[in-house]
Amino acid sequence: MSTNKPSCMVIFPPVWEMAAPFLAGPALVGYLRSKGFHASLFDANNFFWDHFKNPANAANIWDRCVREKDNPNLNIEDGIVSDWAANFAKDDFIRWFTSTSIDSPNYELLVRCFGGFRGLTYTGEDDPLRYHDKYFADISHSYASVHSGKLFDYIYNDNRNPWPSFARDSILPVIEGKRPAVLGISIVAPNQVIPAFAIAAEARRAWSQMHIIFGGAWVTHLRARIAKVQWFGEKEFFFVPFQGEKVLEQVMKALQFGGDVNKICQDALCSDTPLHCLPLADLPTPDFSDLNLDSYAEAGHIPLMASKGCYWARCQFCSYPLLEPKYEVRSRDNLRKDLLHYVNEYRATHISFTDPSISVPVAKRISETIKQEGLHLTWGAFARLEAQFTREVLDYLAKHGCVVMHWGLETGSERIQRDLTKGIDFNIVKKVLSSSAEAGIHNRILMMYGFPQETEEDLSASLDIIENLLPNVGSVCWSRCTIEMDTGLSETFYGNNFADGLDLSLGTVADTIYSPDFLKEKEYRMQNICARLALRNSNLNSETVKRGAVL
Repeated sequence: MSTNKPSCMVIFPPVWEMAAPFLAGPALVGYLRSKGFHASLFDANNFFWDHFKNPANAANIWDRCVREKDNPNLNIEDGIVSDWAANFAKDDFIRWFTSTSIDSPNYELLVRCFGGFRGLTYTGEDDPLRYHDKYFADISHSYASVHSGKLFDYIYNDNRNPWPSFARDSILPVIEGKRPAVLGISIVAPNQVIPAFAIAAEARRAWSQMHIIFGGAWVTHLRARIAKVQWFGEKEFFFVPFQGEKVLEQVMKALQFGGDVNKICQDALCSDTPLHCLPLADLPTPDFSDLNLDSYAEAGHIPLMASKGCYWARCQFCSYPLLEPKYEVRSRDNLRKDLLHYVNEYRATHISFTDPSISVPVAKRISETIKQEGLHLTWGAFARLEAQFTREVLDYLAKHGCVVMHWGLETGSERIQRDLTKGIDFNIVKKVLSSSAEAGIHNRILMMYGFPQETEEDLSASLDIIENLLPNVGSVCWSRCTIEMDTGLSETFYGNNFADGLDLSLGTVADTIYSPDFLKEKEYRMQNICARLALRNSNLNSETVKRGAVL
């Protein structure tokens, strides 16, 4: 037994968006520190995007552009950016590349195509990835993440995989600097699986006694299947689903005073319900102090949670009720403390509320706090299109910080709305969006298509309603419907045969009953709508547009 307190390092792995930090790590580290434990946070995703600014890496990218610019196999976008880069003198390119923001579209394109990580993208056989990792699939290599056997081979035996060497050369030195007793790795979605397991595999090779614990939404969703993967146990990897704060605290106490870490983690993994959950109202303010917040694409934009779980929790396609079964609201006093701390300690200018769906009372509480404390803050959130968002409410929210709302409309078909139990009235939708736009809030509409049994008329209705609402719409996000495991749609259309043979798949794209040509035609129309909105937004205030683009 040792009275020396062990240390924990929490890693957020690539590949994820580069706009702002993800909330889970700062929340976990903040809790452990509040309990007196040594904890550190490493955003390996931000490190990944930023590390290309090293002059040697920048030079390698320029060299590849010069070699590849005339390659007929490049797509149009990659061909243009490679030709653009190759027209620089090498030293001039290095100066530009090492000083530009990771928010630059050209920077991201050059990293993705010529940074040495691009691999196979998804194919027709990889439908489970279309929703979860369509955007990052080219560099995340997530096509190898949906089956435990393929995952093992790709991490340990496939020399085409660039992530183990990245982990070994770039991530392990950071871990070595802390040499934690516990390494926590948070996986949100499949686009982080290959990098995360590459980090874990290399850490296990280097430090056989280190306790490596995976957590996050990916673990929560797949917990029953993860428990059956033999090689996870052989590599001594632990998995903690649901909220990890209290379980990790127990692990740290077991290491300090003597206890069975394996039993603590196994009990958490094998439980059908969350163990040792802590009320959102009582958790400390998330701790971002280990992060260089100026290095993110949206400097000054920081995430926060004012409510946990979804107060509606009835949508048949949604997995939030599985991941966060209980709806909770942050206490008024703690929300005030959070906002003051974010402004005073982290120079926050915009708060991205990550609540699955923010209610009117919670939204009003946010604006009330900003007003009462005299804070110079803007904020945005996800919300339901419901009657309680009146013109009076929206004017108040806009007057006190709200600049963007992400509204989940999903479909313009009344039949599919009923099937999904969205509980949305299209007359209310028009009123809310009109009032929100008039109040000066950027309305970002979240739409899905390709639902099971969606007809041509249903899909056309979705496009029609967006066209009709266009004067009050700021931007639209179109997503191909993926049926996620254990949701209402999964039970209706797949039963117990969900994703047979793909034991680590979170979902699968539904087969459409209309023709591929019809789908292609409608997807082109979706792109056209987005292009028209982008052109219109280019004449608006750039900060408002930027906040509307990335919450």
